[in-house]
Formats: sequence, C-alpha cells, structure tokens
Amino acid sequence: MTKMKMAKFVCLAMVVFLAAAIYFCFNPHMLSGQVFIVTEGRENVKMGGVEVFLIERKHVAVFLNVKYAKQRAAQLSELQTKISAVQTEVLRLTGMPLWITNASQHIEANVAAEHQLQNDYPNVAEALVPKISEITALANSVNGSLTDSVNLSQTPGNYLSDLLSTVPVTYQAVTDADGRFSIPCPRIGAFTLYATAQRKVPSEYGTYTENYYWLVDAPAGTDNAQLFLNNRNLWHPPMVTAEP
Repeated sequence: MTKMKMAKFVCLAMVVFLAAAIYFCFNPHMLSGQVFIVTEGRENVKMGGVEVFLIERKHVAVFLNVKYAKQRAAQLSELQTKISAVQTEVLRLTGMPLWITNASQHIEANVAAEHQLQNDYPNVAEALVPKISEITALANSVNGSLTDSVNLSQTPGNYLSDLLSTVPVTYQAVTDADGRFSIPCPRIGAFTLYATAQRKVPSEYGTYTENYYWLVDAPAGTDNAQLFLNNRNLWHPPMVTAEP
C-alpha cells in the first residue's frame, strides 16, 4: 500500500471514528422506568397517565436554590416581626429594657433572662413566662449557632408549583396503564426526572387525596437504565435553617 493510499485510509478511519463518537455522544439513550406506590398492605398501585419530565440538573438546582433563599428570607422576616412584637410587649409589662434585644443570641441567655425577670419582678413573672418562652422559641429558630431548623410547612405542591413554567424541559413522556415510561436522555450532561401524581384513598372518615412528587437524578450515559419512582424516593421541601 502506497503512502498516499495509507494516508487516505487513516483519514477515512478517523472520519468514521469521529462520526461514530459524535453520533454516540449526541444520540440520547432511552431511560425507562415505572411509577407506582406501595400501600400499607404491600400492594403496588401502578400510576398510569403520569407526565414525566427530563430537566437539566443545573436548572433544577438553580430553581431550588432561589426558592430556598426566598422562603428563608420570608420566614426569617416573619420571625423577626414576631420577635419585635414580643419584645415590645415585654417592655410594656416590665417598664425596662429587655436583656435579650438580639434574636440571634444564644438560647441560654434567654433562659437566664427569664430567671432574672422572675427574681426581680415576681408580680409580672407569671405574665412574662409565656412571652419569654416565645422569645426563646423564636431566638432558637433564627440562631445561627444552633443546629435546629425551621420547617416552612411548605407542601411539595406549593414549592414546585412554578417549576415547569420556570425551567426548560428537555424531554417528556407519559406513563402507560402499568405506570411504565420510556424517555430519551442525552449522554452528555446531568439530568433530573420530575413527576407528580395523585390518587384517591378511602378511609373510615371518607375519601382523601394523596399527592406524590418526585425529583430524581437520572443515571448518566447508561444504556437500558431503569428508574423506579415510588414511596422510597418521594421529594419533600428542604428544611430552612438560620445559617445561610
């Protein structure tokens, strides 16, 4: 084989290799799975007609971080308002400045303040105890040095209500009667599956609705991968802490 033919052969092989690599990288693999709920009686309830969305993980992360920051700011603002109201009431009852003027101080200081108030002002101690207890609880919520968290009492539905209107969806699919789905998943990048479902549950007090939400990371670049959405990987809103 002449050098010219050898060079052509090498170039052709490289072109074929690059074309195959590009096709492999940009041709999405199929991700299959099933949506079902396991009841207390260990029965599997297959969730048909559920929309499943594939979203880039970075978009989901930004959405959740912004949502968390907004909810934390709103929660701490509400707590500070309550603290100010309680402090005003304590000032009215005692006629003197409250020892604890900053809600971010340690809870131990609040306890010491309660004892001091009881010793110095026995006539108003009974009225002050619930107020100091409220300050203690609120200070504990916003105290950055404590590890306790504040639950926003946010439902997953409220938390994720604007997810699909905020982030771009890469692919979407709908489960069949057996709750099974198959959705394309790009080989390059990190992605998350989002789905929500509900079902009517009978009880001795009547029928109520259970709502389910999933935000599950998709396997990266794996052919024939399967992902099950069930009770074990339901999504719940994060706890909001005093620390950023």
